[in-house]
Amino acid sequence: VWMELGPVRERLAAHPLVARVELSRRLPDGLVVRLVERAPVAMAPGRGGRLAVYDAEGHALPIEPHAAGGLDVP
Repeated sequence: VWMELGPVRERLAAHPLVARVELSRRLPDGLVVRLVERAPVAMAPGRGGRLAVYDAEGHALPIEPHAAGGLDVP
């Protein structure tokens, strides 16, 4: 619980599916982690003509739409 929170926060925030992260200490022995994930909202042609998944802010997400299986896309 006494570790520096900055490097932990940066490491979590670097994950491509994390939109926002908050860390706080809860004394005497706790650590509170709050994550907001990037939610997929659209698919559009990406590199190489393959479908890419995007969030509401236009960030491409590392989700392979064909690997999900059973997609019902018009």
